[in-house]
Amino acid sequence: MEAMLTDLDDLLVHQSPRTIAYPATTDLRFFERFYFNVHDRAGEFSVSMGLGAYPNMNSMDGFTCAIRKDENKQYNARFFRELRGDRTSTKVGPMKFEILEPMRRWRMSMGSNPYGVEFDLEMQARFEPWETHVYHPHAEGVGVIFDMGHFVQSCSYSGWMKIGGLTYEGDDFLGVRDRSWGVRPLAGIPQPGNATIRRAMHFWWNPQFADSSYFIYNNEDPEGNRMKLDGGIAGGKFDGRTWVDMEHTLEFEPGTQLFRGGSVKLTDDRGDVHNLTVEPALPGLYLLGGGYGGLSQGKFMGDHAEGESWDLGSASVEELSRYVNGGQSPTDKPGLFTRDDGEKGYGMAEFSLRPDYQRYP
Repeated sequence: MEAMLTDLDDLLVHQSPRTIAYPATTDLRFFERFYFNVHDRAGEFSVSMGLGAYPNMNSMDGFTCAIRKDENKQYNARFFRELRGDRTSTKVGPMKFEILEPMRRWRMSMGSNPYGVEFDLEMQARFEPWETHVYHPHAEGVGVIFDMGHFVQSCSYSGWMKIGGLTYEGDDFLGVRDRSWGVRPLAGIPQPGNATIRRAMHFWWNPQFADSSYFIYNNEDPEGNRMKLDGGIAGGKFDGRTWVDMEHTLEFEPGTQLFRGGSVKLTDDRGDVHNLTVEPALPGLYLLGGGYGGLSQGKFMGDHAEGESWDLGSASVEELSRYVNGGQSPTDKPGLFTRDDGEKGYGMAEFSLRPDYQRYP
């Protein structure tokens, strides 16, 4: 067997007798991924970007999805390369990500391309990350659908972003970053034994306020029974509080998953109740455009680039509904959030709902 040594093998980081190029598992679904969302404080634009490595598929991919308030359009760009065992290079196509200081500072850039989005940004952590673990077995108890490490961190950004010919510059953009690794469903890879998952509702919200950041992670089965609740508050007078209970009321266009707004009631580990309301601040953002939901993430496509733009101003509900991909692909809805004290903030209200989720049919 070829050793396939890389620069990482010089570090004291091995988790198995094999070189770092080979994960400890041969499961084709093994992945390692990061995600960033960037938005301004006034709700003028929002961008999601990320990169994933799939060592057992010899593949790496990156994506960017971007929207502006003054334009009913979503710009999508997806890039792919052959991994060749080397995860030290976090570059694919014109996209490049650099760790300047672990857990504190990153730089991300995307040069000239035909898909309408370019950027050069530096990320700075606002607070310490929230760590969680996502585990969901086969609905019949045999096999694993999700088994992954995961953390989320509130960030600020400085630099510039160009979307559809309009440039935004600043040193106080906000957002979150997400890191995950392990086993999850990937495009084109069948689940073991045709496994299915009970999870019918995924809820991942990250409102950003001047003094604090909220993280809400919630999964429910088709009947609305909670499978997992995690997260809490970083910063402010409730710093370090974690959630022990949540109630939610969401509104959608009738018969669709097109989000109108909603509210959540959260109880923390000291018994205090926190109410949040949210209304959409921008059109989109549909992560189907980034390859989520079985479109392309994890597929071996060699060195390849693709992208498109979507008309989000369509009067056709059927046209807009296809971007949520039947609940298989998350919607990262940029939202205006309001707390109990009247403080307003912006952030992401991500969710996906399967058609069999009974609470919001």
